[in-house]
Amino acid sequence: MGLHDVILFGRGNVYQRKKKKIFEDYNVICFLDNHVEDKEVDSETGIPVYNPKYIGDFSNEEVVILSYAVGSMAKQLLKSGVSSERIIMGPQMAPYNTFEEMLFSQGNGKLILDGDDVVYANKLYEIEEKTDDDNLERLVDVLKNTDMYHSSKDFLDNLQLTPIDDTYGFNRGTPVDRYYIEQFLDSNRNYIKGHVLEVGDRSYTEKYSDGDVERAIVLNVLSAGDSDDTIKGNLETGEGIPDGTIDCFICTQTLQFIYDVEKVVDNIIKVLKKGGVALVTVGGISQIIDYERRKFGHFWNFTDMSLSKAFQAHPEVESVETKVYGNVKSATAFLYGLSYDELKKEELDYLDDRYQVIIAAVIRKR
Repeated sequence: MGLHDVILFGRGNVYQRKKKKIFEDYNVICFLDNHVEDKEVDSETGIPVYNPKYIGDFSNEEVVILSYAVGSMAKQLLKSGVSSERIIMGPQMAPYNTFEEMLFSQGNGKLILDGDDVVYANKLYEIEEKTDDDNLERLVDVLKNTDMYHSSKDFLDNLQLTPIDDTYGFNRGTPVDRYYIEQFLDSNRNYIKGHVLEVGDRSYTEKYSDGDVERAIVLNVLSAGDSDDTIKGNLETGEGIPDGTIDCFICTQTLQFIYDVEKVVDNIIKVLKKGGVALVTVGGISQIIDYERRKFGHFWNFTDMSLSKAFQAHPEVESVETKVYGNVKSATAFLYGLSYDELKKEELDYLDDRYQVIIAAVIRKR
């Protein structure tokens, strides 16, 4: 048996969150979109898009409203001759954001058509409330006075206005971001071999190599010292950066302190041999440390998208594989300066890529 045919009304935020599951469960025959004057084709899916005035051309298919303007869109459909039985309230379809989870996740809440009004009904909490035609989220004004609403008072009362430690957590142990950095390096230790360059010192080279390192070299922006295995070089200007000599470059927590990221990318790729690999980590959600800001400057915080795009634009890059680490709890702990051993392992390992503490990338040179 084939998938059930539906029409999707709306291509905004609600659609973007739910589209993967919708396309798994239904056969989408077209979109309705008030922003389309007549007809066009959706550039992502190749599915036809119609102005809702064409809904009369479809007599049987159900219409899924994918917007928080459920009231006004339902009225529009009803006025166009669509029966209430054909209208599906998309916001109550999984997956949910946190607002929808509060409304619908336990199966007690639902949106129903009452005449031409959309009503939110929840038997468990004895709620029956007409929704705002243009914004479902205005239900919050009613829900704040019920037991289903998650009050923030006790949570906020227990939060300090100042961090517990203002040095990432070094004064309490090992910072949260180091847990993620080391996890990334450990999972990519097979690349740490041959001639290995590392920013600042060679501690990660020594900790995560499997004995295949021929030469462990340190890149220092300030001084080469007396060691033949230390290079004085500047990743922004390119001064002192050798050309094509390194098999693996370990570059952790460096790019956020250099203004010209494009030049840094050029010089990271420049130093690698053909086929060489850079293991790069950058901060996403982070404190700004006064000492670092005064000495180097703190210019950027990244996302997986910005880091990937920065390297993919380089013509000598073969591939960029990014990985993100963090969640709202570990990000909060990191901002407050807690050490990672003050969190449980499952609290550190839980991934929510909307809260990116560390972004890491394996970058391969052609």
